[in-house]
Amino acid sequence: MKFWVFHIILAVTLCAKCSFAKSQSNDWRSYLEQLAEEGMDDTTIENMFQELTMLEGNPMNLNRVSREQLEQFPLINFEQAAHIAEFLDKNRPVYTVFELRNVSFLDFKTVELILPFFFAGKAEEEQPTVQEMLSRGRHEVQSRFDKTLQSRAGYGEFADSILQRYPNRKYRGEDFYTSMKYAFTYRDKIQFGLVGEKDPGEPFLQKNYPVGYDHYGLHLIIRELGKLKTLAVGDYRLSFGQGLILNNDFMISKSWGTNTIIRRTQGPKRHFSTAESGFFRGAAAVFQAGKITVIPFYSNKRFDANLSRDGEITSFKTDGYHRTPSEIEKKNNSREQVTGVNINYHNEQLQLGVSGVYHAYSRMYCPVVREYNYYSLRDSSHFNASIDYSYRLNRLAFAGETAVARNGATATTHMIQYTPSGLFSLSALYRHFPISYNAMHAQAFSEGSRVQNENGFYLGVTFSPLQKVSATTYIDLFRFPWPKGQVDKPSAGFDFYFLGTYAMDRNSNFELRYKIKQKEQNTDYPENSRKVLPYNTQKI
Repeated sequence: MKFWVFHIILAVTLCAKCSFAKSQSNDWRSYLEQLAEEGMDDTTIENMFQELTMLEGNPMNLNRVSREQLEQFPLINFEQAAHIAEFLDKNRPVYTVFELRNVSFLDFKTVELILPFFFAGKAEEEQPTVQEMLSRGRHEVQSRFDKTLQSRAGYGEFADSILQRYPNRKYRGEDFYTSMKYAFTYRDKIQFGLVGEKDPGEPFLQKNYPVGYDHYGLHLIIRELGKLKTLAVGDYRLSFGQGLILNNDFMISKSWGTNTIIRRTQGPKRHFSTAESGFFRGAAAVFQAGKITVIPFYSNKRFDANLSRDGEITSFKTDGYHRTPSEIEKKNNSREQVTGVNINYHNEQLQLGVSGVYHAYSRMYCPVVREYNYYSLRDSSHFNASIDYSYRLNRLAFAGETAVARNGATATTHMIQYTPSGLFSLSALYRHFPISYNAMHAQAFSEGSRVQNENGFYLGVTFSPLQKVSATTYIDLFRFPWPKGQVDKPSAGFDFYFLGTYAMDRNSNFELRYKIKQKEQNTDYPENSRKVLPYNTQKI
């Protein structure tokens, strides 16, 4: 399900395969469009769009914003957040957002990118009443309707005898897509939202399906209630440490992440996407006492699964489609409960965290045994624990996490970032995810889609050798020590990316991008022989 806003590409492709971007070149929407072009999945793009849209509509007060809020802002890195916080501590009150241009280590492009998310307001903290917050809050309604002009086979007419024999040939619903979203926000203090969605082919307000939309979502997030910093109820996303045991928040791509690879534990965020998987449903809270923060959470959510004849879960069904009798039968046929906690200590330089996550399914999870998934989890419950850290020393920043699964398998990732000036940044990351490590809600910086069966080293550089010239490049070397799907033996590869930008004026950029990735996969030869050979993909 492609997200409609990213179908409009603002860059014009030239015959030389370079791009010339004009007007709003530093707008955050252009960055998301670039990530969409580079293949980032639609759910991540939509989550990022919803999050940044909310932040833009409720900008942060430079005279009140905290270091923790800056560190969680997705468009700047750990080092930049620290320098902004130090600048504000020394220069408050500030009188205009353009004073951010005086922050060291912030280049002009980054300042232009983040300006819409801040304002210079009163330094005194306001204490509005509930009635004032409700009257001053922002209401937003989004509605979408799509209908294909070309008829598809699933919407045709079939004889009753055919449907009795092949009941899944016909969709039970109409051939249109529709969704509705309502949101109420008061700055970052209150967020309330309701989501409803129906995919093409799903029933809508029919006699046997009177509930309307196929999928509903609801969330309420309240912040700054004394020591209770955040309370989230309903649908939310959460991230601990570097994501080795828990992260269903969005992940930044490698090209964006050349200087943003260091993550910090994130408090609960609203899930305002139409995606029907990849989030929690329950409650989470953030308690803070001095330099100690505690984040407990609980989720109790039904989900779709493919079942064996014995009623065991063989795989998860995440596409969200409920069009045919077989798809409708799988809707919410299983349940997952997840609970956990993160406890972390933090000051201006150091952050240390300890996390634990336990989850249980209502059925046994037992995927069909294949060589590539031989070490996958086969149980109805699982537990993970981890220790994470981040430390800033002058122009160096360090971070990492080490996690352990119930079977004793240990995964680890560590990174370092060196930023001598706003014109140069060097980032390096090492990761080791053994094949026997399982974490069902993990998502970390990696080439593969799971935190499992991967070793890798990443090196990224961002620099501006001239006033109007900047470049971003990275190389990622990775190895999969165990066979993967469609790869019958251990394999390896690399990923290289280069982006050069020339700013002709404030609103016009000339960009040159080049990307090459090499991986290995099975290749069939004559006489039924099979080999694993490297293959390349290049983009310019």
